Amino acid sequence: FGSGSIDNMARPEPQMMQRGNQQLHFNLDGTPYVEQAKIGRGAFGVVCKAIDNKKGKQVAIKKIPMAFLAASLARRSLREVRILKHIEHENIISLVDVFTASSFNAQRDIYIVMNLMETDLHQIIHSKQALHEQHYEYFLYQILRGLKYLHSVGIVHRDLKPSNILVNSDCLLQLADFGLARCIDQCNENVQMMSLYVATRWYRAPEILFSVPNYDTKVDIWSAGCIFGEMIQRRQLFPGKDIVSQVKMIVCILGTPEQRMIETISSEIVHDWIAACGAKTAVPLGMYVNKANERQLAVLERLLSLSPWNRCSAEDALAMPYFSTYHDPSIEPNAPQKIFFDADEIERLPTSDLRKALDEEALAFEAIRGPYENSLVLPPLDYSAPFPYTDPSDIPGLSFIDHLNDAQQPGPSRVEQMEEDPDTPINSSAESLSSNSSTETVRRMEIARPIGRCHASAEPEMETRDDSDQPTSSRYIGPAGIQLPMDDFTGYSSAPVDT
Repeated sequence: FGSGSIDNMARPEPQMMQRGNQQLHFNLDGTPYVEQAKIGRGAFGVVCKAIDNKKGKQVAIKKIPMAFLAASLARRSLREVRILKHIEHENIISLVDVFTASSFNAQRDIYIVMNLMETDLHQIIHSKQALHEQHYEYFLYQILRGLKYLHSVGIVHRDLKPSNILVNSDCLLQLADFGLARCIDQCNENVQMMSLYVATRWYRAPEILFSVPNYDTKVDIWSAGCIFGEMIQRRQLFPGKDIVSQVKMIVCILGTPEQRMIETISSEIVHDWIAACGAKTAVPLGMYVNKANERQLAVLERLLSLSPWNRCSAEDALAMPYFSTYHDPSIEPNAPQKIFFDADEIERLPTSDLRKALDEEALAFEAIRGPYENSLVLPPLDYSAPFPYTDPSDIPGLSFIDHLNDAQQPGPSRVEQMEEDPDTPINSSAESLSSNSSTETVRRMEIARPIGRCHASAEPEMETRDDSDQPTSSRYIGPAGIQLPMDDFTGYSSAPVDT
């Protein structure tokens, strides 16, 4: 579940507006879950905080409105469930339950239950809350620890960004939103087509931007490097306004790709974009990420290598001296075995089979925990019925949009509450910030004061934003001596879905 708050929404589709308020209703009748508050909403669902009366703990429940009616929503949901049901790791979001329930107009919505987290890394980075060296180190350590396990399972996340990384006030971090993940063996598709869907642009690896076939887990390592740099600088490293400018920015900063990489680029258009930049020499990373110290730069240089074969793996990164406080191979396990799910099959499934597959996933959970006794009797599904509308996210080149009415008035966001007292340190104890801090001590540093409304849904940020969110161009001007294509920078502090 990633950041997509109720306060920053795109306009709903006209045909969905009349059903918007209805889709905010959670039908939890007969389940052990009792809704407490709506805490997020995005293009791929609504999220509420609930209490699990059987286990006595809070959970986050994502409702996918009309999940059986929107093809792309069903595909994302199916992909995420099929991956997460096989994974159990401290730094990866846990799938607790999946069930379906009747909705208005006799439709069936899918509910995905996960463990509740308090906020996401995007909200922390772009607040005025103070961050310390130990936070950068421990956050990146956990990202890489989660990636090491995920990659050992045989899965590439493909959409890592700060809003898809959830954090608690004790500094526990978990990777979330696996709706675009794939098996490593299936990452050899037509990258030119897949680039419309893979990874939010600002965190997208060069090999995907450059249309290089056969990418692998190194695309996640690049994203981790972008996130680490963003933590340090408190701004995005490569905020291109479109794919063309994204390519230009990376080339201008990291230099012209080596010949070996140029030869693997399959798109003539991309060749033209790179050629238009002229011969570029890499800018010293310390000049561009000028708030980073030498130890941090050593890590960034390994994570942000332009050529994927020069980029380190998550396992190699964890062994770097920067993580010596936390690194312990005995608590950084690989998965006991790889998993395989056919992502290509999911893409090919007709609408009727998508509905069946999601229904079967919910039934599999029911077979383990038993049925919910008092739940409403579900109407029979007509698996052959056509979709009543076309989900815009099924159309290449269009942005994801919100399908829900934005009538609900939100309360203050977590960032707004964090900004009430921006000078308050994370932890006033000097001892807890020393180089001898234990893992447990750092985990208990407070990122922000506890609040009641603070969970992030794992949805892409909306494209529609208020102009007041745009900073002056100087925010993205590099240090003196670095020539950057400033017209290609976007001023948004929230990452785009894609264009």
